[in-house]
Amino acid sequence: MIAENLTGLGGVADAQAAGCSAEVFLFPLRLAGADGGPVRATARITPHAR
Repeated sequence: MIAENLTGLGGVADAQAAGCSAEVFLFPLRLAGADGGPVRATARITPHAR
């Protein structure tokens, strides 16, 4: 999957740099007859265990 034009990723990069785990989810919008379309992108940040 190719995801372009994502914004607001600074928080995800900062969390990873701090040792947290980051999962990114892409939920595509189904469009009949299309081979691409917009997605709702979300991220889950899990703090590292201390």
